[in-house]
Amino acid sequence: MMKGQVESERVPMKQAAKELGVAQETVRYYMMIGRWDDLGDVIPPNDRSTRYRFIIYRSRLDKHLGRERKTDAVGREH
Repeated sequence: MMKGQVESERVPMKQAAKELGVAQETVRYYMMIGRWDDLGDVIPPNDRSTRYRFIIYRSRLDKHLGRERKTDAVGREH
């Protein structure tokens, strides 16, 4: 996996909540108030959508949980 792909790998909300040990609503709330803004991005509603969107990245979730992935010079994970 290349370095850029690690950042773009997304984690479903259900999986992230399970790994964090909290409810999905808790993850959404903490991301919205900035407590867990290191997990990914919160996209507010716009003219085409009435809902917030939450994007959680694998590399950021792992870092938040203290499980940073290591890659070699070629970008392969170890």
